[in-house]
Amino acid sequence: MTRHPPQWVSPTSSFWQVLSMAINQRKTRKRRKQVSNRNLASRYKMLGYLLFYGATVTLLTMAVVWGYRTIMSHPSFAVKKIEILGASPNTRQDISNTFSNHMNMNIFKIEPKTMRDSILVHPWVASADVFTQLPDTIRIQVTERLPGGMIRRGNDLFLIGNEGEIICSYHEYGKPVDLPVLIGLEKNADNQAAIRLGLKTLTNIKDASLVFWDNIETLDLSDNDNMVVRLRNERAPVHLGGQVIAANLKNYLSIAQHIQETYPALDYIELGFPEQIAIMPKK
Repeated sequence: MTRHPPQWVSPTSSFWQVLSMAINQRKTRKRRKQVSNRNLASRYKMLGYLLFYGATVTLLTMAVVWGYRTIMSHPSFAVKKIEILGASPNTRQDISNTFSNHMNMNIFKIEPKTMRDSILVHPWVASADVFTQLPDTIRIQVTERLPGGMIRRGNDLFLIGNEGEIICSYHEYGKPVDLPVLIGLEKNADNQAAIRLGLKTLTNIKDASLVFWDNIETLDLSDNDNMVVRLRNERAPVHLGGQVIAANLKNYLSIAQHIQETYPALDYIELGFPEQIAIMPKK
Protein backbone atom coordinates (compact mmCIF):
# COMPACT_ATOMS: atom_id res chain seq x y z
CA MET A 1 0.00 0.00 0.00
CA THR A 2 1.21 3.41 -0.96
CA ARG A 3 0.97 6.03 1.72
CA HIS A 4 0.56 9.67 0.86
CA PRO A 5 2.16 12.26 2.95
CA PRO A 6 -0.28 14.49 4.89
CA GLN A 7 -1.32 17.83 3.31
CA TRP A 8 -0.98 20.83 5.50
CA VAL A 9 -3.37 23.75 5.11
CA SER A 10 -2.09 27.14 5.88
CA PRO A 11 -3.97 28.86 8.65
CA THR A 12 -3.96 32.06 6.62
CA SER A 13 -5.48 30.34 3.58
CA SER A 14 -8.19 28.74 5.67
CA PHE A 15 -9.11 32.07 7.16
CA TRP A 16 -9.62 33.71 3.78
CA GLN A 17 -11.74 30.84 2.53
CA VAL A 18 -14.02 31.07 5.53
CA LEU A 19 -14.23 34.86 5.13
CA SER A 20 -15.06 34.51 1.42
CA MET A 21 -17.78 32.01 2.17
CA ALA A 22 -19.26 34.28 4.81
CA ILE A 23 -19.24 37.25 2.42
CA ASN A 24 -20.87 35.18 -0.33
CA GLN A 25 -23.56 33.95 2.02
CA ARG A 26 -24.22 37.53 3.14
CA LYS A 27 -24.52 38.67 -0.47
CA THR A 28 -26.85 35.79 -1.22
CA ARG A 29 -29.02 36.65 1.77
CA LYS A 30 -29.05 40.30 0.67
CA ARG A 31 -30.08 39.39 -2.88
CA ARG A 32 -32.79 37.13 -1.56
CA LYS A 33 -34.02 39.89 0.71
CA GLN A 34 -34.05 42.37 -2.19
CA VAL A 35 -35.97 39.91 -4.37
CA SER A 36 -38.36 39.26 -1.51
CA ASN A 37 -38.86 42.99 -0.98
CA ARG A 38 -39.51 43.52 -4.69
CA ASN A 39 -42.05 40.67 -4.74
CA LEU A 40 -43.73 42.08 -1.66
CA ALA A 41 -43.87 45.57 -3.21
CA SER A 42 -45.31 44.10 -6.41
CA ARG A 43 -47.94 42.26 -4.39
CA TYR A 44 -48.89 45.42 -2.51
CA LYS A 45 -49.06 47.34 -5.79
CA MET A 46 -51.31 44.71 -7.35
CA LEU A 47 -53.47 44.67 -4.26
CA GLY A 48 -53.78 48.45 -4.49
CA TYR A 49 -54.85 48.24 -8.13
CA LEU A 50 -57.43 45.58 -7.28
CA LEU A 51 -58.83 47.65 -4.45
CA PHE A 52 -58.99 50.74 -6.68
CA TYR A 53 -60.70 48.96 -9.53
CA GLY A 54 -63.03 47.16 -7.15
CA ALA A 55 -64.05 50.45 -5.55
CA THR A 56 -64.52 52.05 -8.98
CA VAL A 57 -66.69 49.20 -10.27
CA THR A 58 -68.73 49.24 -7.07
CA LEU A 59 -69.34 52.98 -7.35
CA LEU A 60 -70.27 52.71 -11.04
CA THR A 61 -72.64 49.82 -10.30
CA MET A 62 -74.28 51.77 -7.53
CA ALA A 63 -74.61 54.80 -9.84
CA VAL A 64 -76.20 52.68 -12.60
CA VAL A 65 -78.61 51.03 -10.18
CA TRP A 66 -79.54 54.37 -8.67
CA GLY A 67 -80.01 55.91 -12.13
CA TYR A 68 -82.12 52.96 -13.32
CA ARG A 69 -84.35 53.11 -10.26
CA THR A 70 -84.68 56.85 -10.64
CA ILE A 71 -85.79 56.85 -14.29
CA MET A 72 -88.08 53.87 -13.74
CA SER A 73 -89.93 55.65 -10.96
CA HIS A 74 -89.57 59.35 -11.69
CA PRO A 75 -92.91 61.08 -12.39
CA SER A 76 -91.39 62.99 -15.31
CA PHE A 77 -91.35 59.74 -17.31
CA ALA A 78 -94.97 58.80 -16.67
CA VAL A 79 -97.08 58.56 -19.87
CA LYS A 80 -99.33 61.61 -20.18
CA LYS A 81 -100.26 61.52 -23.90
CA ILE A 82 -101.19 58.80 -26.39
CA GLU A 83 -101.37 60.26 -29.90
CA ILE A 84 -103.21 58.15 -32.51
CA LEU A 85 -102.72 59.28 -36.11
CA GLY A 86 -104.36 58.07 -39.32
CA ALA A 87 -107.37 56.34 -37.73
CA SER A 88 -111.07 57.04 -38.16
CA PRO A 89 -112.96 58.27 -35.06
CA ASN A 90 -114.29 54.84 -34.07
CA THR A 91 -110.97 53.09 -34.60
CA ARG A 92 -109.19 55.83 -32.69
CA GLN A 93 -111.60 55.40 -29.79
CA ASP A 94 -111.16 51.61 -29.82
CA ILE A 95 -107.37 51.91 -29.69
CA SER A 96 -107.56 54.57 -27.00
CA ASN A 97 -109.78 52.33 -24.86
CA THR A 98 -107.43 49.38 -25.36
CA PHE A 99 -104.45 51.29 -23.97
CA SER A 100 -106.17 53.42 -21.35
CA ASN A 101 -104.25 51.49 -18.67
CA HIS A 102 -100.97 52.76 -20.17
CA MET A 103 -101.66 56.28 -18.93
CA ASN A 104 -99.31 57.22 -16.06
CA MET A 105 -97.23 54.08 -16.71
CA ASN A 106 -93.48 54.63 -16.85
CA ILE A 107 -92.56 55.15 -20.50
CA PHE A 108 -89.53 52.84 -20.23
CA LYS A 109 -91.89 49.97 -19.35
CA ILE A 110 -93.82 50.39 -22.62
CA GLU A 111 -93.33 47.57 -25.15
CA PRO A 112 -94.03 49.01 -28.65
CA LYS A 113 -94.06 45.59 -30.36
CA THR A 114 -96.66 44.22 -27.93
CA MET A 115 -98.81 47.32 -28.44
CA ARG A 116 -98.47 47.01 -32.22
CA ASP A 117 -99.57 43.36 -32.15
CA SER A 118 -102.65 44.34 -30.11
CA ILE A 119 -103.55 47.10 -32.58
CA LEU A 120 -103.28 44.78 -35.61
CA VAL A 121 -106.04 42.61 -34.14
CA HIS A 122 -108.50 45.43 -34.89
CA PRO A 123 -110.52 44.54 -38.04
CA TRP A 124 -109.97 47.93 -39.64
CA VAL A 125 -106.24 48.25 -39.09
CA ALA A 126 -104.00 47.23 -42.00
CA SER A 127 -100.70 48.32 -40.43
CA ALA A 128 -99.47 50.18 -37.36
CA ASP A 129 -96.28 51.61 -35.90
CA VAL A 130 -95.78 52.49 -32.23
CA PHE A 131 -93.13 54.92 -31.01
CA THR A 132 -92.25 56.26 -27.58
CA GLN A 133 -91.22 59.89 -27.37
CA LEU A 134 -89.47 61.00 -24.21
CA PRO A 135 -90.39 62.06 -21.70
CA ASP A 136 -94.11 61.21 -21.66
CA THR A 137 -95.68 60.51 -25.09
CA ILE A 138 -96.70 57.38 -27.01
CA ARG A 139 -97.28 57.97 -30.73
CA ILE A 140 -99.29 55.46 -32.76
CA GLN A 141 -99.43 55.71 -36.57
CA VAL A 142 -102.27 53.69 -38.09
CA THR A 143 -103.10 52.78 -41.68
CA GLU A 144 -106.68 51.59 -42.02
CA ARG A 145 -107.93 49.07 -44.52
CA LEU A 146 -109.95 50.50 -47.37
CA PRO A 147 -113.24 48.66 -48.01
CA GLY A 148 -113.58 47.02 -51.39
CA GLY A 149 -117.37 47.11 -51.25
CA MET A 150 -120.49 46.48 -49.20
CA ILE A 151 -122.90 43.56 -48.99
CA ARG A 152 -126.44 43.34 -47.71
CA ARG A 153 -127.48 40.44 -45.54
CA GLY A 154 -131.03 40.71 -44.34
CA ASN A 155 -131.47 44.25 -43.13
CA ASP A 156 -127.79 44.77 -42.29
CA LEU A 157 -124.95 46.22 -44.34
CA PHE A 158 -121.39 44.96 -44.02
CA LEU A 159 -118.15 46.35 -45.35
CA ILE A 160 -115.92 43.84 -47.12
CA GLY A 161 -112.28 43.83 -48.16
CA ASN A 162 -110.90 43.44 -51.66
CA GLU A 163 -110.82 39.65 -51.24
CA GLY A 164 -114.45 39.46 -50.14
CA GLU A 165 -113.77 39.03 -46.44
CA ILE A 166 -116.21 40.74 -44.08
CA ILE A 167 -114.48 43.45 -42.09
CA CYS A 168 -117.25 44.88 -39.94
CA SER A 169 -120.80 46.17 -40.06
CA TYR A 170 -121.44 49.51 -41.73
CA HIS A 171 -122.47 51.08 -38.43
CA GLU A 172 -119.19 50.07 -36.76
CA TYR A 173 -117.08 51.93 -39.31
CA GLY A 174 -117.91 55.34 -37.89
CA LYS A 175 -117.89 57.38 -41.09
CA PRO A 176 -119.93 57.46 -44.33
CA VAL A 177 -119.01 55.03 -47.10
CA ASP A 178 -120.33 55.56 -50.61
CA LEU A 179 -119.84 52.23 -52.39
CA PRO A 180 -122.10 49.99 -54.48
CA VAL A 181 -123.89 47.35 -52.40
CA LEU A 182 -123.87 43.68 -53.41
CA ILE A 183 -127.31 42.11 -52.93
CA GLY A 184 -129.05 38.83 -53.78
CA LEU A 185 -126.28 36.75 -52.21
CA GLU A 186 -128.70 34.54 -50.31
CA LYS A 187 -130.08 33.29 -53.65
CA ASN A 188 -126.64 32.23 -54.86
CA ALA A 189 -125.44 28.70 -54.12
CA ASP A 190 -121.81 29.76 -53.53
CA ASN A 191 -122.00 32.90 -51.43
CA GLN A 192 -118.26 33.63 -51.36
CA ALA A 193 -117.85 33.02 -55.09
CA ALA A 194 -120.74 35.41 -55.74
CA ILE A 195 -119.05 38.11 -53.65
CA ARG A 196 -115.80 37.69 -55.58
CA LEU A 197 -117.73 37.88 -58.86
CA GLY A 198 -119.48 41.03 -57.68
CA LEU A 199 -116.22 42.74 -56.69
CA LYS A 200 -114.62 41.77 -60.00
CA THR A 201 -117.66 43.08 -61.90
CA LEU A 202 -117.56 46.40 -60.03
CA THR A 203 -113.83 46.70 -60.77
CA ASN A 204 -114.46 46.07 -64.48
CA ILE A 205 -117.24 48.67 -64.51
CA LYS A 206 -115.01 51.20 -62.75
CA ASP A 207 -112.21 50.60 -65.25
CA ALA A 208 -114.63 50.97 -68.18
CA SER A 209 -116.57 54.00 -66.92
CA LEU A 210 -116.03 55.73 -63.60
CA VAL A 211 -119.20 57.78 -64.20
CA PHE A 212 -121.33 54.63 -64.56
CA TRP A 213 -119.68 53.02 -61.49
CA ASP A 214 -120.23 56.12 -59.37
CA ASN A 215 -123.94 56.02 -60.26
CA ILE A 216 -124.49 52.42 -59.04
CA GLU A 217 -126.53 51.87 -55.89
CA THR A 218 -126.79 48.06 -55.91
CA LEU A 219 -125.49 45.10 -57.88
CA ASP A 220 -127.86 42.12 -57.75
CA LEU A 221 -126.07 38.75 -57.87
CA SER A 222 -129.15 36.52 -57.71
CA ASP A 223 -128.28 35.18 -61.17
CA ASN A 224 -124.64 35.03 -62.24
CA ASP A 225 -125.66 34.93 -65.89
CA ASN A 226 -127.69 38.12 -65.63
CA MET A 227 -126.30 40.55 -63.07
CA VAL A 228 -128.53 43.59 -62.50
CA VAL A 229 -127.58 47.07 -61.32
CA ARG A 230 -129.73 49.82 -59.91
CA LEU A 231 -128.64 53.35 -60.76
CA ARG A 232 -129.30 56.52 -58.78
CA ASN A 233 -130.67 58.46 -61.73
CA GLU A 234 -132.59 55.63 -63.42
CA ARG A 235 -135.68 53.91 -62.02
CA ALA A 236 -135.51 50.89 -64.31
CA PRO A 237 -133.05 48.09 -63.51
CA VAL A 238 -130.09 47.74 -65.87
CA HIS A 239 -129.22 44.20 -66.97
CA LEU A 240 -125.52 43.53 -67.52
CA GLY A 241 -125.69 39.87 -68.51
CA GLY A 242 -122.92 37.53 -67.37
CA GLN A 243 -120.07 39.99 -67.89
CA VAL A 244 -119.41 43.69 -68.37
CA ILE A 245 -119.43 45.01 -71.93
CA ALA A 246 -117.46 48.25 -71.63
CA ALA A 247 -118.65 49.79 -74.91
CA ASN A 248 -122.29 49.33 -73.92
CA LEU A 249 -121.76 51.25 -70.68
CA LYS A 250 -120.35 54.24 -72.54
CA ASN A 251 -123.00 54.09 -75.24
CA TYR A 252 -125.74 53.94 -72.63
CA LEU A 253 -124.39 57.02 -70.83
CA SER A 254 -124.40 58.94 -74.11
CA ILE A 255 -128.15 58.33 -74.61
CA ALA A 256 -129.34 57.95 -70.98
CA GLN A 257 -130.98 61.37 -70.86
CA HIS A 258 -132.76 60.75 -74.17
CA ILE A 259 -134.08 57.41 -72.89
CA GLN A 260 -135.42 58.99 -69.69
CA GLU A 261 -137.12 61.81 -71.56
CA THR A 262 -138.62 59.53 -74.22
CA TYR A 263 -139.50 56.51 -72.08
CA PRO A 264 -140.31 57.63 -68.53
CA ALA A 265 -141.58 54.15 -67.57
CA LEU A 266 -139.42 51.13 -68.37
CA ASP A 267 -139.39 47.54 -67.17
CA TYR A 268 -135.63 47.24 -67.70
CA ILE A 269 -132.64 48.32 -69.78
CA GLU A 270 -130.54 45.59 -71.40
CA LEU A 271 -126.77 46.06 -71.79
CA GLY A 272 -125.78 42.37 -71.86
CA PHE A 273 -125.49 41.91 -75.63
CA PRO A 274 -122.50 43.19 -77.60
CA GLU A 275 -122.98 46.41 -79.58
CA GLN A 276 -126.60 46.91 -78.67
CA ILE A 277 -128.71 48.62 -76.05
CA ALA A 278 -132.25 47.40 -75.59
CA ILE A 279 -135.09 48.84 -73.52
CA MET A 280 -138.36 47.28 -72.45
CA PRO A 281 -141.17 49.84 -71.94
CA LYS A 282 -143.80 49.09 -69.35
CA LYS A 283 -147.07 47.86 -70.80
